Amino acid sequence: MKAVIGHTIKREITFVGPFGVGKTTAVQTLSDVPVVNTEVLSSMARPGTRAAKRMTTAGLDYGEWHSPGGTVALVGTPGQARFRTTRDQARVRSSAIVLWMYGQNHYALDETREWIGVLGGPRTWARLTVAVTRLEQDTEHPPLEAYREVLDAFSTRIRLTAGDPRDRDSVISVVSLALAQDASKKVS
Repeated sequence: MKAVIGHTIKREITFVGPFGVGKTTAVQTLSDVPVVNTEVLSSMARPGTRAAKRMTTAGLDYGEWHSPGGTVALVGTPGQARFRTTRDQARVRSSAIVLWMYGQNHYALDETREWIGVLGGPRTWARLTVAVTRLEQDTEHPPLEAYREVLDAFSTRIRLTAGDPRDRDSVISVVSLALAQDASKKVS
């Protein structure tokens, strides 16, 4: 009998992004199986701030979506800098990557620029879809179109969309876009 380490699913999405943006929520929203999550009590929780979130991912969250095209592994990663090694190990070569970004912050474009740089170079950017959430919360945020210029400075192949990690249809749309990008990359 052969031992299998890890999952045997051929398509995988890795969710990355800042602390609290909704990566675990996206996995839980879309997964058709019970999610294995690694959330622990956050030492960063501060009332009245983005860090007011009581729980944080310390390892990898895992779920599976039974899409019309077959099962897709869903991997959520920690957003804190101190967990970079865990996040980097989750971005295997075969996975499409969704970078969830906050849209309501005045520094959203700078934060997006920083995250794309942290994620790596052209090989990563070819697999990357940026999903901006919380655009509707106020009018002071950069519009979605402003992100395109930021992304194009790295690669014109990076896809851009708005998304809500709490809404199943929205997460399906984001993941479908990322998988389409991943499929077209393999064909060319």
